[in-house]
Amino acid sequence: MPISVISSLSFWARNAAIEQFLSARSEVGEQPLLLTIDLLDSQEDGELSLRITRQAPASTASSTISWEGNCASYATLALLSDYFDHSLEEREIIVVLPVGVSLKTCISAAEQAQVPVKNALLALDPSTLEDDLWDSGMMSSRVSSGGCDDERTPGEFLVGEVGWADTAVLAEIPLTHSTAAERERAEELLEHIGPHLALLRGEATSCGCFERQLAFQRSQAGYLPTEPLADGKNFRTVVLTSQKPISQEKLAEALPRMVEGACRVRGTVQLEEFPGEEIAVEGIGPAVWLASQGETKRPLTTTIAITGDDLDPQELQELFDSCQTTDQPA
Repeated sequence: MPISVISSLSFWARNAAIEQFLSARSEVGEQPLLLTIDLLDSQEDGELSLRITRQAPASTASSTISWEGNCASYATLALLSDYFDHSLEEREIIVVLPVGVSLKTCISAAEQAQVPVKNALLALDPSTLEDDLWDSGMMSSRVSSGGCDDERTPGEFLVGEVGWADTAVLAEIPLTHSTAAERERAEELLEHIGPHLALLRGEATSCGCFERQLAFQRSQAGYLPTEPLADGKNFRTVVLTSQKPISQEKLAEALPRMVEGACRVRGTVQLEEFPGEEIAVEGIGPAVWLASQGETKRPLTTTIAITGDDLDPQELQELFDSCQTTDQPA
């Protein structure tokens, strides 16, 4: 019983992606079972209602369950764990998650039940991708997640999903009618923030392949892709390096200018004030932060990748160089 799983920040993108993915599967003669989970309601007394729709080629059945708790992610994890433990299904199951519930939730449930994951897909609306990355609101005010307070921004959710996904579905949504220019920008942006992703759009029917170890690596703070990223028509990724330790104070002064207009920042720095510690740099939309990953025996490196649509590599490197200490190279 292999599974594929679909997540999204948009109800409409999610549902459109289902049709595109099923079409891709039918092109190769496969007829998987569709298992769709939706959050129906959350009560003030801490109870959730979830609807589970099981759709096979010749039949459709729905049921509603109540969950004593106020978090849609936990409820989904418990539901899927129980389903995988008791399912006798042999064909592929496509699990469609509630809007705003992460791929990692389903992947964790599948691992516990020793169910292989075939594909992890992120459904996107090309017309809103950039706006979602820049959205500074909280997920809990954007999507219904039950009563749990999800303090992530929509951009943080999307970047996390990009790391876990092997395929992005650029959904064709009749209501939004994304333009050719919007789709072009979305595709190019994904090539920079998720170069590993296979893109499922239009007539394309090929998906990626889920590999747990690689997905876990991509989900780590400060992760940098090894693939070289070529400048595009709309976006470029500038990679900054330093052979010397970086001053925390100088970096704090220069960082706002360095990331101005950037939609994604990631990498690691060796800070003079924290010798031996690996410091991750993460930036999504308007927010940029540093986080210690603890002490490491690995050789420390300082490399930051900045993605945006109007970046000057020389100016950025000069700004970064101004953050160096006067010590000898690390």
